[in-house]
Order: sequence, then structure tokens, then C-alpha cells
Amino acid sequence: MTSLSETYGGAGRSEVDPRRLSLGAGLFVGGTLLLVAGILVAAEVLVPRGYTSGAARRLGGILGGLGVPLVTLGVMTVLPADRRTRAAAVVGAAIMALGVALFSQAYPNHWVGGPRPELVDLTLPTAGVYFLGAATTMWCVFVGVANFKTRNDPGGTVTMEVTHKGETKVIEVERDQVRGLGGGVGLLGGTPNGDVETQTNRPGSADPVDATSDPEPNRSTAADSLGLSSTTPSGRSDGGSSTTDISSPLDAPAEPDAASPNGPGGPDGSGTRSTADAAAREGPGDTYCGNCAEFDYVKTDDGMRPYCGHYDEVMDDMEACEQWTPR
Repeated sequence: MTSLSETYGGAGRSEVDPRRLSLGAGLFVGGTLLLVAGILVAAEVLVPRGYTSGAARRLGGILGGLGVPLVTLGVMTVLPADRRTRAAAVVGAAIMALGVALFSQAYPNHWVGGPRPELVDLTLPTAGVYFLGAATTMWCVFVGVANFKTRNDPGGTVTMEVTHKGETKVIEVERDQVRGLGGGVGLLGGTPNGDVETQTNRPGSADPVDATSDPEPNRSTAADSLGLSSTTPSGRSDGGSSTTDISSPLDAPAEPDAASPNGPGGPDGSGTRSTADAAAREGPGDTYCGNCAEFDYVKTDDGMRPYCGHYDEVMDDMEACEQWTPR
């Protein structure tokens, strides 16, 4: 188990083995030194005593040719690449070493412009072998760098950790989907804020005021006892905006009294009207994601976002689906 000193000091969070890091740094530094030495020797700046111009160029080519694969192998050792990529890089470096061996045998007699033109020219085969190895190794380095960049900055995804009933899930969500959510969800009541379209004030929706907002639940019972009728559903108030719906008991046809023996509440009735009134007053209210059993909030890189546990994803709106279940 990682100790607290390693956790807060950063020693236990490194993904690169220190030995591998040292090996990669050593290969990179050694290859760089060989490459610089090869350039200086080939340019006859640092020429060993007794070496001719051709011999100096041959030695410089060998040193520089061996320095390039060592540099690339040092980079590949540090990068977080898979085994196949590292194996391909080693194969490419071996091919480059083969090209250096061919160069050491071909230069200067079997080289273009050499002192013995009657011999077979090995310039193109040697350069082709070395280029093949260099292309393979460079491609492996490119793949390692691209994977390292994607791992640290995924760009198109956002990682979320969802903890539900003791179980933690790591979810990757498209960043466009998270950004498309806009602002936070703050309208969870029956009264909309201004002209903002919500679940309760969009065109074609029902009356946003539910039965729980009626301050006088016995008003409909008193109106029935006085013989007044209204087209407004029971348990719901129109705020006094509709006054023409109230009619006189003399204009309406006589109806059986609810308390009479033949009425709906008597022995021959089933109390359907009172049951319907009670159901209207005690209805479930609005059906939207905020009062669903699967609804929750999750923490993302852009803050808290609404999350659906049934579909296991963040939500674009609060409109209830067919799988809605009350809390």
C-alpha cells in the first residue's frame, strides 16, 4: 500500500519505473554524444592522429549512424507504449545498425564516387536499409507520443465517477453532450421563473398549480352544499380569472342530492364523484426527471450535472421518459 509520504510527495504516482527512466535517459545521452562526435569527426574537426580524410568520414558516419537509433530508443523507453510498439522500435533500431554495418563495409570502395568504380556500388542498398529502420523507429516514437497526448488530454470525452449504493462507476461522456446541457437545473417547483420554458409552462401542458397549493381544500364541498357549480376541476383554482362559469342553482337542472338514498353517496351509489375529487386533490403532480427514483446529480469537470441511473448517462433535459418511476 502506498504510504502518505509517497502519496503527497508524488513518488507513488509516477507511471514510469525509475530504472526504466534511468535507462532511457542513458540511451538518449549516449546517442546524442555519439551523434555529435560523428558530426565533428566527419567534418574533420576532431580527427584522430593518423586518420586520412576518407577514414575520418567513415568513422564519423559509423558514430553518427549508431547515435540516431540510440536516441530514438531512449525516447521510446520513457514513453508509455505497449510491448508491440517497443518491440517494433527495437527491430527498427536493429535494421539501422545493419545499415551502419553495410556502410562500414561499403565505404569508400563500394561507395558512389569511390576510388574503385569497377566494384559494385552499394550506396543505394545501404541508404535504403538505414532509411527503412529509421522510418520504423520514428513511426513507433510518433505512436508513443500520440498515445501519451491522448491519455493526458482525451479532448472528446469527460470522465465521471458515479457512486450509487456503495458501487462506484467510471463513465466517459462525450464533451459535446456535457456542454450541450447549458446551465444548471434550478426550476424544480410548480411556478416557472419568467418566460423560461419548463415542464409546467410549455404550450399544451396542464395547469401548473397542483392540488397541494389549494389553501382552502373544503371550498368545493361548501360550494356543492350551496348548489353552485363550476367548470374548474376540483382541487384546482383559476385565481378568480373566470367569473362567467359560475351559474345559479335555479338555472341548472335538478340533480339527486349526494346525501339522499338515491344519490351517488347513498346506498345505491358508489361515491364516484367524491372519489374522483379526492384523486384530483391527491394526484402525483408533475411527472419529470426531478422526482424520478433514478434521478441523481454527478460531479464532472464542468460542475454538477443531472444524471439518469436507468440509462447510465447525463441528461439534456428534465422531460420524463417511459421508464419514469416516482420516488
